Amino acid sequence: MYLTVGEAPCTHVFINYLSDNNATCTVDGTKTAKCEKCDVTDTITDVGSKLGHSFTTYTNNNNASCTADGTETATCDRDGCNETDTRIIEGSKTSHTYTEYASDGNATCTADGTKTATCENCDATDTKKD
Repeated sequence: MYLTVGEAPCTHVFINYLSDNNATCTVDGTKTAKCEKCDVTDTITDVGSKLGHSFTTYTNNNNASCTADGTETATCDRDGCNETDTRIIEGSKTSHTYTEYASDGNATCTADGTKTATCENCDATDTKKD
């Protein structure tokens, strides 16, 4: 800006700050205003403008077990963000499945023996009277 002799420098007045639409999921964006008296601009942080992550489509990880609930994972939907969120699928544990019991060969003349099966989904065993 050029000043003529006797002209005072501009005392900038910034009133109308507009968003620069550059906030991300985790960082506040900026907003810019043009001086009401000249063409100088001022850019400041737009406090509180960060967008936060947007997780909408979760995919089942198919990892539920007999003793633990499974999980599902989503990737943030916003452009340029690759943040993931994993959450537990409450009530998804499968519980043990015992179908083939085999005699333990421990019956005696006076006492019943036992039979044992191994869970089809894990290494847990179940023993009951034969």
